[in-house]
Amino acid sequence: MFADGVENQVQRDLLHKHGVHYAQGRLFGQPMNIQQLQAFIEQRSGHTSVGSLDYQAVGGFNAGSLTSRSTSP
Repeated sequence: MFADGVENQVQRDLLHKHGVHYAQGRLFGQPMNIQQLQAFIEQRSGHTSVGSLDYQAVGGFNAGSLTSRSTSP
């Protein structure tokens, strides 16, 4: 089970007590735009660049730039 919108430690502790061990929300990080996300990834990975992220100005990833993979044989 995964919880969304966890904003404080009390919520996290209550969820954990009830068996929810995966969560996201402002307790763990603030919302980011695409440039902030790229900088965050670069900082955490220790690399100077993660390559370019193809992002349209209208607000979405360019579907043509995404690669899909099948996990079926």
